[in-house]
Amino acid sequence: MSISIKNVEFLNACAILQDLDTGLNYPIPSGDCWIDYSASGTAHNTRVHLDGVAITVSDPIDADTPAGERLYWIPNDGLKHTVTVIDDGTKGTTAARSTETIVPIIPCDGLLAFDVLGESTHPITREKYVHVSVTHTQMANKPLWVEFYRTLDYSSGPQVEIMDFWISPGERRIVKVVIPADAKRHAVYTKFRFGNSYDGQGLWYTTQANYPPPPVEDPSKIPAVFLPGETIVVDSSPTGTPLATDGSEWVMLEISSRDADTWTPVGTEGGFITPQQDGTWTASIPTDSVTFPKGSKWDLRARRFREFRPSEEVIRQFDIDTSDVPTPPPPARPLILGESDLPKLGTWLNLVGTGTPSSVIEFEAVSTDPGGSEAQISVPPSTTVGPDGTWKTRIRQSTPTNSLGSAPVAYRARARLNGATSEWSPAYGVTWQNADW
Repeated sequence: MSISIKNVEFLNACAILQDLDTGLNYPIPSGDCWIDYSASGTAHNTRVHLDGVAITVSDPIDADTPAGERLYWIPNDGLKHTVTVIDDGTKGTTAARSTETIVPIIPCDGLLAFDVLGESTHPITREKYVHVSVTHTQMANKPLWVEFYRTLDYSSGPQVEIMDFWISPGERRIVKVVIPADAKRHAVYTKFRFGNSYDGQGLWYTTQANYPPPPVEDPSKIPAVFLPGETIVVDSSPTGTPLATDGSEWVMLEISSRDADTWTPVGTEGGFITPQQDGTWTASIPTDSVTFPKGSKWDLRARRFREFRPSEEVIRQFDIDTSDVPTPPPPARPLILGESDLPKLGTWLNLVGTGTPSSVIEFEAVSTDPGGSEAQISVPPSTTVGPDGTWKTRIRQSTPTNSLGSAPVAYRARARLNGATSEWSPAYGVTWQNADW
């Protein structure tokens, strides 16, 4: 008894994704693929596997009878792929399987381009990290919504959504996909769409997970591992009590070399972190090869303060990997929205805006008065973009820059993430008014 593949071929190199708003069709890196196979000696219930992961449900095939599976979504992403037809064991035996057959690669330039940059492994948890580059090719002048998934069985197993995000025309992102240490074979794949369209599919990448490590008594003592230059994001615990948002509570974030007890404030907010509107908090720690060299080990401490009285400390650990970091793409250019363009001198002005989640927003401020004094212009403090893609900071300008007693100022922002820096945002103009007006 045996199963053999007769032929594997793409019927067309690119599938089509239609923008339902405009009616325009765009190519995507997957295509219609036909797989011809047959069985000899006995009947089988067969499933098609792509790179070692099942992608079809069980399909009966009689002995000495040709069969076929037309698959509408086989990726044509430039990676090498193989297909195997295997008996699922319900009628015959899983020992009945075809040999691996390589899927022909036909170039397809689509809406998105995917590139697997490599893998790394956490030295303690044995989790595997798959690093993927996603690029919006600008074939369409609209952003795309991208979803990353992980699965053990595409046709009938659970599909675990890992992350999702918008990607703008011309933007490139590097995504880190975590593969649990369960010794199983996982597939990483993507779905993407316009705001109004059906799903398109692109990347398909499979990897063999590591065996799990021996159990540890306290999982919180396992250090997180980051690549050199990667931005470390620290969030409040989802099970913790939210901070009060009336200004009476905040968090102090500090860092020390491992077990050295030499604590110094860290993060874009200078270690001083105020809560978001829902009482949660987030902070980013940019790393570099000088301050955080390869192989260095760190302790991170967070303390909650209420009216200047600290709570008990919470300490976590992280290590800097010895691997080289891939060249990161720049984050998206942020946007300043503001809350007022005519504030009073000496009062606080909230600046709000959007940007790439976890990126650090830094500012510049220049006088727009030809005779204004740059030395008297206050610059907003840096802040971190939250998980929802929004950020907030505030600034107070106390000194006028001209004889009229006002201060016209233009603010611009740029984002930093994983060692890469975006372009400056468009200027947001504010005229600080004389307090007596």
